[in-house]
This record gives sequence, C-alpha cells and structure tokens, in this order.
Amino acid sequence: MSSKLVLVEGIPGSGKTTAAQFIRDWLAERGAHPALYLEGTLDHPADFESVACLDESEIDRLLQRFPGYQDFLERQAAVKGGDWFFSYRKLQLRFGEQSYP
Repeated sequence: MSSKLVLVEGIPGSGKTTAAQFIRDWLAERGAHPALYLEGTLDHPADFESVACLDESEIDRLLQRFPGYQDFLERQAAVKGGDWFFSYRKLQLRFGEQSYP
C-alpha cells in the first residue's frame, strides 16, 4: 500500500479524536501500519501552532529572567538536538489556562 494521508477536521467536541482513533484501528486490523498524530502532541509533523520550540539561547534568556523555573521547564519539555519543545495543549490540560507552578 502506498502512503496516504487522512485528515479529520471538525468543530471542538464533534468527535474528531474518536473518529481518527477508529480509522487508525480499522486500518491496522486490515494490515496497514497507520500513524496517528493528534493536535498538540510533540511528534506531530505539522502542528506548529500547538507546540513551542525554544533553542538553547532562548532557554538561557528565559532562565535568566525566571531562574526558579528550571526544574519545572525541564519536566515539561522534550529536548531534541538542543531544542526544547513544549506542548501548549499538554500544559493547558495539566495546569489550566492561567495556572503557574
């Protein structure tokens, strides 16, 4: 089977995640090897609006301004090749829109 892209779109709460998971499972049962990327996950190949990427110099400036947050930032980030990735969705779900550690 050649590569295909299936996009699931809809308004919030319309069942996009449920539908996408069903499609993934259905394809897997038929021998395909589907990858499911949900909005806000760090491994999403094109979700640039839901993930922040800071390089080492940006992290250094942030920690100079807020030195007490290093442990917090390290627990929330996925560090790859010197870049720090933060999922806005993950942070929002975990801490709420205006919560701070």
